[in-house]
Parts: sequence; C-alpha cells; structure tokens
Amino acid sequence: MPRTGARNVLHVAWTDHRIRRQPETASAPPPADPGGDLTPIFSPGATKRDEAMANYQALLEGDRSRESLAWEQLSALRDSLGNDKDALDALGNMSAERGDREQAEHAFRRALELSPSDLTALSNLGTLLAKEGKLKEAQALLRKAFDRNQDIPGLAMNLARVQCMDGDGAAARSTLTTALSYCPNDAEMRGLLTQMGNCGVGKAK
Repeated sequence: MPRTGARNVLHVAWTDHRIRRQPETASAPPPADPGGDLTPIFSPGATKRDEAMANYQALLEGDRSRESLAWEQLSALRDSLGNDKDALDALGNMSAERGDREQAEHAFRRALELSPSDLTALSNLGTLLAKEGKLKEAQALLRKAFDRNQDIPGLAMNLARVQCMDGDGAAARSTLTTALSYCPNDAEMRGLLTQMGNCGVGKAK
C-alpha cells in the first residue's frame, strides 16, 4: 500500500479554510506585529514571486502575521503564475481561505494541468467541489490523492465523508480502515469510523 510519510502538506479543512499545520492553542496567540519584512540574504536576486512564497512559507510555519502580506503579494502576481505550480497552490489555498472559491478552483485546476498528481491541488480542489455538491468529481480527485497518500488522516477523513455523502458507506469505512493501518492511534479517525456505521443505509447506490 502506498505511503509517503507526508505530514506537512497543506489541506483545506472540511469545516473551514483556515490555514494551519498545528492546532491553535489559547496559550500561543498569533503575533500581533509582522516583525518586519523578510529580506533576501543569500539570494540578492530574489524576485517578487520569491518574496511572496517566502511569506507564504512563514505563514505555513505558524506566523499568522504574514497572512495579509502573503495574500497581497500573491494577488499582485496572479496573472503571471500560469506555469508556477507551487505559487498556484499557494494562491488557491489563500483564495479558498478568503471564500473566493472561483479563484481557488481556477488555481488548483491549472496546477493539476501542470502536475496531475499534485497532492495539494487534488485534495483541496476535491474538498471545494464536495462543498459545492459536486460529489462525483470530488470523490475522483480525493481518491486519486488518497491512493498515493494513504497515511494522511485529513485526506482519508475528507474522502470518507464524501463517499458517505454519496451513499457509499462501505467505501467510506474501507477508506478509514486503510488509513488507520498507518495511524492506529488517531482518535479522530476512529471516532469518524464509528459514526460511519449507518452511512449509506437505505440509500440507493
């Protein structure tokens, strides 16, 4: 069974679009001040794109104060990112967080044209489409991502939810059981598997 060990891939959450890799805690509020611009030291020829992605990376690593600047920089570069998969993923994620699903979908679809197996675009576009009720396409995208990354709990849970919404309880339970073989102590996945007991009962396949 495929396994990537990927733990830090950004995903659009099922319940919201907040960008974070670690849960927020009351004892660790985000800094109120950006603390100054990031300045290239070893790369004096850094482009505006490089600066935007540096701020985005800082955001992924937990510096929420970089969010507005990263968004401003990526938005300004939007029309020049047509062949830049990583920047398109970043733009898609930040657009989704701000509720601009049309721009997010466009960015993710373009990223997939450049790299059909891109995990971020597959999983996040799949989740966005599911929220729009486009379950068949959403399931196909999430399934493709999951087949290569069965050890990522968030991806497994999103796929299982979409499968359940589509009335296929057996598939949903199989997805979670597979993922639990990699993460047997994941309480959230185990809880979701329990909830899937009645998924699909009485629904037409």
